[in-house]
Amino acid sequence: MPAFRIRHAFVLVFIACALLWPAAGDTVTAFVTPDREGCPHSSDLPDRGGRLEASSAVLCLLNQHRASHGLPALVKDPHLQAAAQAHAEDMGRRNYHAHRDPDGVEPDQRIRRAGFEGRTTGENIAWGVGIDAAAARIVDAWMDSPGHRANILRPSFDRVGTGIGYDAPERVQGGLSPGVYVNNFGG
Repeated sequence: MPAFRIRHAFVLVFIACALLWPAAGDTVTAFVTPDREGCPHSSDLPDRGGRLEASSAVLCLLNQHRASHGLPALVKDPHLQAAAQAHAEDMGRRNYHAHRDPDGVEPDQRIRRAGFEGRTTGENIAWGVGIDAAAARIVDAWMDSPGHRANILRPSFDRVGTGIGYDAPERVQGGLSPGVYVNNFGG
């Protein structure tokens, strides 16, 4: 009889998990996915109230990658930050995902208009939903992409601004929270 009760309880737990996973899956995944060592909030789900923490997590992760390649840390720049934030919000608001906006404005133009006066600029963009929009997942995707990786590890870049928007550039099904990320680099 006790073995039957244990199997019965196991089956009930399994069924409950199967029924609740669509609603709680990302929360459960975030709970069991720890932050990257030394980078608090790097596995947090997208949250409008956590923009500062997510931005700090991105900077921390970028600088860990740079340090592992013998490069100096990037420093936040207010002009790059303003350009990045505006572009992240614009992509969600106008439903596109591209470096060039629908008006034909390129990243360097946006960055210069925001007041940045450095010699070189670059931009990384990405978006995801649920746990795939956590800072750690976004930075991992950039590091797996040769062009994005080159920006992160470019020795001439010494400043960065990270913008994060919470309106997806496409329709998102299932109530998952999106995160749209823009890194503007400068040197």
